[in-house]
Amino acid sequence: MNVAVCEDDVIINNLIVDYLESLDHTVVIQEFSKKEFLVKLDRIRPDLALLDINLGAEGKEGICIGEVCGKLGVPFIFVTAYSDSTTLKEAIEFEPVGYIVKPFTQAQLNAQVELAISRIDGSRQEIQINSGSQFVSIDLSEVNYIESARNYLVFHPIETRNKSIKARMTLKEVIPQLPSPYIQIHRSFLVNQTQIQAIEKEECVMKNKSVLPLSRKYKSQVMRALGAPD
Repeated sequence: MNVAVCEDDVIINNLIVDYLESLDHTVVIQEFSKKEFLVKLDRIRPDLALLDINLGAEGKEGICIGEVCGKLGVPFIFVTAYSDSTTLKEAIEFEPVGYIVKPFTQAQLNAQVELAISRIDGSRQEIQINSGSQFVSIDLSEVNYIESARNYLVFHPIETRNKSIKARMTLKEVIPQLPSPYIQIHRSFLVNQTQIQAIEKEECVMKNKSVLPLSRKYKSQVMRALGAPD
């Protein structure tokens, strides 16, 4: 697994990296500050990130990084010297897949990483589609929206630098295979509800800044799904 680490204590940072590498994980990002970590995160997408909560002079910059990771679909574990209720409440709000309290042993870190991996694997929702001359497995949690184009569907990824996947099938065929977070907003569009940022008149704005048409026919059900008034 490709892992990213952001911890401002050099000794603990290197210890985490040593532990991870001894468990056959690959550390693709090792940084000591929020700024440098986010620069690399813009270019590299790890499978998992370990983030020190109390980064920076003002502290708790790790929570800000966790928020960014969440928006990018990167699972993360918080690492902290604090286990008080206030810190836990702030951390839980951003849905980490694990929480490690310092000081920790290699066995404790390994247990949290393995638990995170099982949660990540359990959250994967895949379908098999025929794309050209081969069958391709698509992780639906990584799809931003699905677009119908004549007799084809285009699966657009959340991460815009990744390629869209085209398959010869219709919305009618794919809808029964989709999990509940997917919702139809237009006769030609299905979206991953977890990626909706805003509804603006006749448009659906996604978190990655994609703007999609929202038809009157589907607006009421979209608003209900989001828990908002029509």
